[in-house]
Amino acid sequence: MPTPATFTFQDPRVGDMAWITHRHAVLYAAESDGAVVASATVVPRMLRLPNCAWSMWNQKCAAWALGRALVNEANAHARQTGYRRMTLWTNSVLIAARLIYEISGFELIKAEPHHSYCHDLIGEYWALDL
Repeated sequence: MPTPATFTFQDPRVGDMAWITHRHAVLYAAESDGAVVASATVVPRMLRLPNCAWSMWNQKCAAWALGRALVNEANAHARQTGYRRMTLWTNSVLIAARLIYEISGFELIKAEPHHSYCHDLIGEYWALDL
């Protein structure tokens, strides 16, 4: 019988996030002048129902055009790979993100209060049938 493997835990090292993303998600990154300025991921939440885990962009770039393009790219990937629905989560105070989701066809399906980042916030779940 094989012996159990020994594991150690470590702080994140260079390359760890790339490995994690590769194993769990599809990453889309946008760059400007050779630097990444925005990214979005599509992470499977349940069988055939993806969840766009995060999208973020650098304040220096044109967030509207770039944010919308990233969401559209993630949606296109989900459609092409056979997903039926995309869900997103954000906070109600992130007005630009909410507008991008709404313009991209997402509908607000749930809102609930939570306490994060030392603030009382309203978390929102948005969905789009693909």
